[in-house]
Amino acid sequence: MGLFQRISDIRQHHILDHARPHTDESDKVLGWVRVRRAWGPRGAGFLYLTEQCLILHWILGKNATEIVRLDDIKTWGINSHASIGPILGIETSSDSYFLQVPTMTHLTAEHASGFLEVFATKIPANDLELSEVHDLGDFDNPAEFNVAKRRKSVVGMTRRILVTVAGVLMIVFAILIIPVPGPWSLLLNLAGLALLGSEYDWAQDILGWVKKKYAGIKKKVASRKDA
Repeated sequence: MGLFQRISDIRQHHILDHARPHTDESDKVLGWVRVRRAWGPRGAGFLYLTEQCLILHWILGKNATEIVRLDDIKTWGINSHASIGPILGIETSSDSYFLQVPTMTHLTAEHASGFLEVFATKIPANDLELSEVHDLGDFDNPAEFNVAKRRKSVVGMTRRILVTVAGVLMIVFAILIIPVPGPWSLLLNLAGLALLGSEYDWAQDILGWVKKKYAGIKKKVASRKDA
């Protein structure tokens, strides 16, 4: 139990690391949840809620961070009936965001419920409707946030099995070719993690950690060259 708790604490620390550069002591993180883009370019990452803003940090797709000030949010709504998980629509004075919260396990469903409850207390609902919802369904402001676990379809389960097998085989093959000169083992490991990350949160976290470490090493090497 101690080991699993230690691993959980490390993951939690790593996840919060994405938000720390954009907060200070007076603007602590109140909660976070994993999200995917429900509309627009592909992307997966984290949505953080602080006392002053929302922080969108993407780790799959376009690697970027977006800041949305709470006082700039005009209205918001939730489509509670989407297949993978609820979709949170947020409209500001200049932009709109549609973020799906995957809830394919009991734990993620419970986590999503808690986050949305805190979100609703910080940004009370109003009578304004989202001006553009594309084809994402109906949005409203529910009184309670009892998010239910979603069941995968046969197609979804088949895809998960295929992704799992392919991703694991890529990583195993990458380990076997470590003695081969060149970066092939590293590249295959990253590709395998990226593939598994489309289905598993832990793979997303490992991939994000590896990218962060690589960026840090690259920055150190560049600084030494400039010195």
